[in-house]
Amino acid sequence: MIDKLELVLDKEKEIDLSSKFIQLELEWFQDIISFRLENKDKPIRLLKAPHYYNSDIELGKYGDLVSELKLNDYERLLLILAVVPHIVPSLLSPLLNRLKGIRPVQFQEGGTFSKEGRAFIPTIETFLFLAAGQELEKRLDLLRIFNNKHALIDNHILSFGGTNTEVEEEAFFPNKIISITEEFYSNFILNQEYAPVFGRNFPAQRISTKMEWEDLVLRSSTKMQVEELRNWLKYKDILQEKYNIEKRAKVGFKALFYGPPGTGKTMTAAILGKELGKDVYRVDLSLIVSKYIGETEKNLAKIFDKAERSEWILFFDEADALFGKRTTTESSNDRYANQEVSYLLQRVEEYKGMVILASNFKANIDRAFIRRFNTIVYFPIPKKDERAKLWKLCLPEGIKLSDDVDINQIAGQYELTGAHVSNIVNHALIKMLAENKEELDKSAIHESVIQELTKEGKTI
Repeated sequence: MIDKLELVLDKEKEIDLSSKFIQLELEWFQDIISFRLENKDKPIRLLKAPHYYNSDIELGKYGDLVSELKLNDYERLLLILAVVPHIVPSLLSPLLNRLKGIRPVQFQEGGTFSKEGRAFIPTIETFLFLAAGQELEKRLDLLRIFNNKHALIDNHILSFGGTNTEVEEEAFFPNKIISITEEFYSNFILNQEYAPVFGRNFPAQRISTKMEWEDLVLRSSTKMQVEELRNWLKYKDILQEKYNIEKRAKVGFKALFYGPPGTGKTMTAAILGKELGKDVYRVDLSLIVSKYIGETEKNLAKIFDKAERSEWILFFDEADALFGKRTTTESSNDRYANQEVSYLLQRVEEYKGMVILASNFKANIDRAFIRRFNTIVYFPIPKKDERAKLWKLCLPEGIKLSDDVDINQIAGQYELTGAHVSNIVNHALIKMLAENKEELDKSAIHESVIQELTKEGKTI
């Protein structure tokens, strides 16, 4: 049986199974379906799940999760039932064949068709049928699983959605579709780190960097404050576990980064995440703020719901758009705009992870929110010695400089940000290659500086 399932798995999905645990669960599940269909009207007990915890079988991440959550046989059945359509849908063929030609509302095994009509999608009723048949007392007892405090739901392993149109017309709880979440599928079935890919309308995107902590060029006072954020990320779990800090204070950390564009606010957030193994998501406020009443709150809820279970660092760039000074309520639009800000303040306040707001000017941020920050970090235009470090950091290793190039002199001559220097170096290198030169000379750098500053309407 195990060998047969391995072949099916390999053919239907490229799944990394580091153990036999899932395959043995599937064998048990297949026996349950056969047993229940043959005895559907009899008051029978669930076939006992096999236990491998004291054996030499490698449990893998899936088995370790089952063990860690201490799932009983019924909960294991619910989980594997939700997993099957994603890895071996053919195991549900007996139910699919019975469903064909029968009105779903008359089908005691529950379930519905996939969009293409070629696969059986289990519902809560399917689980109740497999686990308890028609035993009312047991079915009612099993319904306790389906509440938000249960480990399978609270840990974002299972989700429950709508069914097909015909059943929706007589919608009741057991008709909800059982499904596993994307995070669970990636982490525990594919054995891959979950990296969500959002569509263009999702208002947050992951940011990353190849830079390291040592590459961060900041004013010493600024770096000391950033170190505070780094330490919070490093020790927040210990604060909670050892000192139960959540009992006395809010466990989230809110920071304001402010200063001119290009001074390292986004880069610092990305490096913090990389340093501590946290995904950093930049929130696009232009996609959050909707002209349609109610949509802004929905967009924000979508971000925070995903962020809370994945422990993201949320980075609100150009935060003035929503965190700016609230307007006087002279119209219904003004009142609603203030309502949006109030909702955002509430979600940020309740968030247990790190939230970083970035703005060009501290004065643009609403005073009601300023007091809520754990720290406020100023990112100034870099000084001469800092600019020299930026030039050396941005120049590729092994690049040849002509004799007329003095990095310290260039750093003193041009007051530039890190973003400016990066753009200038890239443009100067392209110019050097286009002119078929072996060395980067002063004229190429000077022309690139002029071009960069001209974009902003500045002159040397």
